[in-house]
Amino acid sequence: MAIGIGLSALLAASEAIDATSNNIANAQTIGYKAGQYVFQDEFFRATDPQNPNRTGMGTAITQIRRPQTNGSIVATSNPLDLAIGGIGMFTTATTVVDGTSTGNPSDFQYTRNGQFGVDNQNRIVNENGNYLVGYPANPDGTINGAVSSVLKLDQAPLPGTQTQNSKIDLNIDDSTNPIHSQFDPTNSGTYTQSTSQTIYDSTGLSHTLSLYYVKQDSIPLVFTDGGNGTFNYLPKQNSVTTGTLDGSGNPTTTTITGQLATTANPATANNAEETLSNASVKYVSGGPGVGATYLMTLQDGSTLTVTMSQPAVSAGSQDPVTGNLATTDIPAQYTIPTSRFAVFATIDGVAVPGGGSPSTAADFGASTGYPTGVSGPFSGQTALGTMAFVGGKNIDSLARDVYNSPQFKSSFNIAANVGETNKNQVAFNIDSTDMTAYSAVEQTYTNSQDGSPLSQLSSYSFDSTGKLVAVYSNGQSKIQGQVKLANFTNDEGLIPIGGNSFEESALSGQPSYGTAGAGLFGALKSQALEQSNVDLTSQLVTLMSLQRQYSAASEVVKTSQTIEDDVLNKLG
Repeated sequence: MAIGIGLSALLAASEAIDATSNNIANAQTIGYKAGQYVFQDEFFRATDPQNPNRTGMGTAITQIRRPQTNGSIVATSNPLDLAIGGIGMFTTATTVVDGTSTGNPSDFQYTRNGQFGVDNQNRIVNENGNYLVGYPANPDGTINGAVSSVLKLDQAPLPGTQTQNSKIDLNIDDSTNPIHSQFDPTNSGTYTQSTSQTIYDSTGLSHTLSLYYVKQDSIPLVFTDGGNGTFNYLPKQNSVTTGTLDGSGNPTTTTITGQLATTANPATANNAEETLSNASVKYVSGGPGVGATYLMTLQDGSTLTVTMSQPAVSAGSQDPVTGNLATTDIPAQYTIPTSRFAVFATIDGVAVPGGGSPSTAADFGASTGYPTGVSGPFSGQTALGTMAFVGGKNIDSLARDVYNSPQFKSSFNIAANVGETNKNQVAFNIDSTDMTAYSAVEQTYTNSQDGSPLSQLSSYSFDSTGKLVAVYSNGQSKIQGQVKLANFTNDEGLIPIGGNSFEESALSGQPSYGTAGAGLFGALKSQALEQSNVDLTSQLVTLMSLQRQYSAASEVVKTSQTIEDDVLNKLG
């Protein structure tokens, strides 16, 4: 019996040495998980199973465990190298998975080795030729988690997109005088300031948008006291001239000579009212009464110096402005001078007309016609709109919410045919709400738009959630898919099949799938690889221990054989 016990020890030690040697051999194998042998003593062959003092029948290795503990993560230069910083395994397929079917379980293998490259069809594969499985992306870049597909590096260029929204904000130097001449972009004397921006048409071709700002005569802005800290004003208020007066002093005729501003949105209708909230006025000097100076404090803490143009009058009291008895309550009104700028545009040097009729001298505050000698493609060009400023602030930016965001926008809409044959179109909105008009040099705050040209692929990368991101020459990016990770209830029950890969088994259970950083799954690290979890020092110490065990088992067999030979010799 002792010989059998010794032989079992030799066999078990030999298998343990094999497992340890395999660990040492794969110490530098990416993603390798060290095998841990498990010894078990044997009593099933005991002559008296009910005897608690019975001698065992030897030992055996019951299993080789492979805990999926993490190895160290090291950086690489390959953008397709991946490492999982936690729970999860890469899902690979031996056949192409296109999202139309789930595939057979035998088609899938699982690995912690993130060494990936591409095949001749730009599909992402590992060194075994297996395809990296992920979730495909919809055309808008969202991930379709309902199906699986082989991840592929799509080399197609990014189509050009038409400009739909533009934002241009700058400071217009208000120290200049109003201009009373017809606008001509080729003559810098006919505009105050200009700026430009590259935009894109319906085919993705680029064009140069130029905006020109022409200073106009001032029209006073009127604030009406609405009570409870509110003041109302009309950004589109009309400027009028008064004709003859009747016997009560009221004008019999008025002539509209211009609008204060025309760019407010959503206050698009004439006389649409804007409201300042949480504002106040404080008397300064010159009154009280008409002509007195007040300091108006706005919600954001900024101030405007205003002049009272109409004191509050109760119904039945005499109005000091007209001298008549007021038939209804008249709220107090305050005025402030404005700086006004008409905005003109060209695209590739071609005039972009505004929405109104051709400009007249009155549009520029001039009392006479245009200077002679102005003709050509810009003759009679209309403005896109007119902007107005008080204290350097755009009047459309005065009304703000509790988050200090403007409640109205200064915007222009442009629609035109462009290109050499005028077959391409542009149609976009320009937001200039944050424009200012301080007496200071020109300064650009924002100059951006959302169009883009046709762009070639420049690089690929994975983010921490496993999304495959394509980066194009214009700096834009697009998500092409997302890595699909797997997890098993008993990962030690996976079947090792070589090539750093495993297959599921009845012991491991079926995989549960997800994405990096979600739930139990660890984050993904690109340009990195996970080293084996083999501790060489520990494995060498174990190997020496197993060598001693093997030698001792050999002595048991040798001694048992010697005793058996002696007995046989005496009996013989």
